[in-house]
Order: sequence, then C-alpha cells, then structure tokens
Amino acid sequence: MTEKWTPGPWRFTLGGLPRVISADGTTICGVHRIGRHTGNHSVAAVEANGRLIAAAPELYAALSAISEMMGPAENAVFSAAADALAKARGEA
Repeated sequence: MTEKWTPGPWRFTLGGLPRVISADGTTICGVHRIGRHTGNHSVAAVEANGRLIAAAPELYAALSAISEMMGPAENAVFSAAADALAKARGEA
C-alpha cells in the first residue's frame, strides 16, 4: 500500500520556527507552544511534541510490521494497533 503522507524520515528543528521537516527540507508542520490555558507552554513541551511528530513515519512502519507479523487483531492490544494504523491512514 502506498501511503498518502510525505515519506520519512522526518526531523524536528527548534531553530527559528520550531517545525518538523522531511528529508528534502519540506515543512511537514510548525510546532507551537501549547495554549496558556493548559499551563503547559514550555520549550520542553514544544521539543517533546516535535520529536513525537517527527517519529511518526518510523512509528507507523514499526507498528505496521508488528501488526502484519501478528495477523488478525485478536485481542485488545492488537485491535488498538489496527485502530491506530487505520486512523493514520484516514480510515477511522
């Protein structure tokens, strides 16, 4: 299956506008501080969110490989994995 998103790897950069970029330098997204109403608007939160987003292609590939090795989702853990993969594909 060919995925619709920009291929990885992606990386997070904090310089200038904190953002996640692809291997060819395309901006995937900007990563901004969380709203002041949540109480969590630190640079550390921006960095953590950026690193998590940047890991998305590798996380998807790893979870997909595990899901294929395990076969049909027969318990809650594998069902949750299948649900997360479907969400990433825009099917849920």
